[in-house]
Amino acid sequence: MLSVVAALLPVVTYEAEASSYTMQTTAIYTDETCSGPAVNILVIDNDNCSAMDCSPQPSGNSNFYKATTCYSTDSLSYNPMEDLFLGQTFIEIQAYSNINCTDDAYLYRHGLIVGSCEPFSTRNNHSVSVTLESDGSATILLYNNTECTDPLVTTYALSNYTLVNHHCYEGISSTELAQYTARYYVHLDYDSAGESEADSNFAAIVGGIVAVFVVVLAVAAFIVRCRNRRRQFNRARHRQ
Repeated sequence: MLSVVAALLPVVTYEAEASSYTMQTTAIYTDETCSGPAVNILVIDNDNCSAMDCSPQPSGNSNFYKATTCYSTDSLSYNPMEDLFLGQTFIEIQAYSNINCTDDAYLYRHGLIVGSCEPFSTRNNHSVSVTLESDGSATILLYNNTECTDPLVTTYALSNYTLVNHHCYEGISSTELAQYTARYYVHLDYDSAGESEADSNFAAIVGGIVAVFVVVLAVAAFIVRCRNRRRQFNRARHRQ
């Protein structure tokens, strides 16, 4: 596929013996305890996964930290990204080895947080940034340094149509020796309550306005009813 996706394939060796683990996540953080929201997540299937505690991840003049977690499930059955990004907006890349993006050709998932400069998952001397535009399109920029400054290695523009429909997009890697395809997903407003704080506040305000409006209507209806009864009573007295 394009270099920003093809280069994500990790070259990792493990000495641990085979275990019941089948999925591995490598998450990069800005805090030294790796307890805050992640900024970059790579999810692969790995039967020999070996967990790693939070440790420094060198990246130029910035301080990042990395932790590896193992899961006894496969990466198509469970996606841990939203739990690790903790409500932050991010773009998920699902890479495949065929042009149809079928499950049997699945390679890995990669999550990139929107709006920050972060280390590239498999290259210590590279960085990546993602922007999400108001029209729903997105841009992924891969740099040949750790500060997200020129020179650029790859600029990849994702249209709103591609993101919304999760099209299986085909591209050639930078070496032109391998071909990859991927689907792209935007994750936002996915907190546990199912709505953002702004949405909750807006809903509360609207609910209050509606309640007041209902009370006003009820009072107005009561006043109109009383006036009608008084008119009917006065008419009856005049007839007598």
